Amino acid sequence: MNYKSTINNIEKSSYDSIFTMDDSELDDELSSLNINIDEKLNTFDIITSNAILLAKKNKLKNARLQLDNQNEHQSKKTKIVEFLSKKQVDAKDYLIELLITGKTTLAFRDGQDLSDEEAISIIDNLIELGEVKLDE
Repeated sequence: MNYKSTINNIEKSSYDSIFTMDDSELDDELSSLNINIDEKLNTFDIITSNAILLAKKNKLKNARLQLDNQNEHQSKKTKIVEFLSKKQVDAKDYLIELLITGKTTLAFRDGQDLSDEEAISIIDNLIELGEVKLDE
């Protein structure tokens, strides 16, 4: 038997002996080792409570970031709609204008119509790519 196997067997027998102890034997053993079980359980409770609190804070922070991103995106779309309103064109007409002037190209849509929401989304993407500026 090699050294590692010997250590593993000692660990296994130690665990087995601990798991077979009843509560009073375990309390006596821990007392002889000067281990205060109530203190250790309290410390464990504090650690787990702190971990749970941290996880909840991180979840809340993540939700806040997602909400901020959604609000920012909605604000951009609102600016696009206001821009189109000032130019007195709808989103599809503006995209057609961009295509005619050669400022951008669009992928073939397989004969499907483009909704206003999709057109606004495309304009938003073009703004993010730097192809279009709202002050044009």
